[in-house]
Amino acid sequence: MMRLRFASKTAGEKDAAAYHPSAVANIKTTRRHSGPPKLLDLSNLASILAPKGYNAKEVLGTYQKMYEAKIVSYPRTDDSKISLEQFKQLYPLVPSIAKVVDVDQKLLTHTAPRFTHVTKGSVDHGANRPGNKVPASLGALSRFGKSGPAIYEVVAKNFLAMFGEDYVFDHTTAELADYPDFKTAFNVPVALNYKLIFDSARQIKDDDSTEGNQSSVVGPTADPFVFEGANPKPVKPTMKWLMNYLQKHNIGTGATRVSTVSQITAGRTALLHERRGTFSMTNTGIVSAVLTEGTIISSTNATKRLFDLMDQVGKFELPPDQLLTTATQTVTHDMPIMVENAGKLHDRLGDPEKLVKKYPQKPKSSGTTSAGKEVKFNQVWGGHHFTDSEVADLLAGKDISFSIKTKRGKDMDVHGTLAQQTYRGHKFWGFKAADDVFTKTKKKSIKNKSK
Repeated sequence: MMRLRFASKTAGEKDAAAYHPSAVANIKTTRRHSGPPKLLDLSNLASILAPKGYNAKEVLGTYQKMYEAKIVSYPRTDDSKISLEQFKQLYPLVPSIAKVVDVDQKLLTHTAPRFTHVTKGSVDHGANRPGNKVPASLGALSRFGKSGPAIYEVVAKNFLAMFGEDYVFDHTTAELADYPDFKTAFNVPVALNYKLIFDSARQIKDDDSTEGNQSSVVGPTADPFVFEGANPKPVKPTMKWLMNYLQKHNIGTGATRVSTVSQITAGRTALLHERRGTFSMTNTGIVSAVLTEGTIISSTNATKRLFDLMDQVGKFELPPDQLLTTATQTVTHDMPIMVENAGKLHDRLGDPEKLVKKYPQKPKSSGTTSAGKEVKFNQVWGGHHFTDSEVADLLAGKDISFSIKTKRGKDMDVHGTLAQQTYRGHKFWGFKAADDVFTKTKKKSIKNKSK
């Protein structure tokens, strides 16, 4: 990050006047290379696909279906490498996989297993990779879900990148002869190699910076100038940023992260809205954030600590009672804070929204009954609209008859009168079908079944 030394341009220009042009010295260029990044876990895969419109729930569900069809490997793995045996099983399939995802096979010349990707030791399931069944085409994978083709393309290319040669670049460093504290360092690509197949590091990076556009020439002199900087914009709450943050702090497995995001971004109680990989808070999420402010459970370190303790219990390295004690202490500490925070909700968020279910208003009929009572009642019952004469008969206390269609599309004869009724403690006036209407219907259905 650039350190800004002066608050004003005037002060910067005054300081710059103390410097003069200087020769560039101690120029060193070394040829370097780097291998492909490790295989992606499910959280990295989800973060790559999110900007394309595939949310966590979609990716998780579709990947599971593809795994069951042996198109991809087990999704809920903790492994970051594959075994040597898994490597040997997949190696003969490399040409077929490359053809499906349109990767030039001339790039796949690194045939030896990379120790960064393949282990001679044992693994539980192995890192995410293509399965033993190669699809005929990417389009054929749409039957598993709309993200099917995109999932396989990323997983396959990321796997094939390990067969590409190392990325080769020149690393140059230099400094100013008269002011050796002023230094520079940059890379210039020489051969992209595996990056032409797939560069997962660039795909999961949560910024727009680019590499490789620098000039390979430095010097011979440098002139002083004033650089005018500004505070950077706040980091967008994106899927990439979140997954990188959780991975950096080693919180949960890749599949656990994606599953959790899927849960908190879906349904009426969602804490976050997710749109093409960018998050925004829901009202419920804001309430949750206010309530948990200052609590232990909202701390990244506390979450990691609980995960570590659960892992130790699973390995029989820690008694379960000790984990439960820690959890109890956390709740005991946090509850009073959350109760106090609840009192801040109105000041922070204002009045709560009234969630009133709105139903379309039905047309009403009105008039005076034979007993002199002014009433209003629904003009529609069971899909039947009362005619003016039927309304007059109902107000006069007469029994009227008509036919309706049941939900199954069958004709049903109905008769009844206008009456005052009660629904959930609320009294209202409306048409009431005679008791024998429904009794006849039940008898008919029983008789038909006996036949």
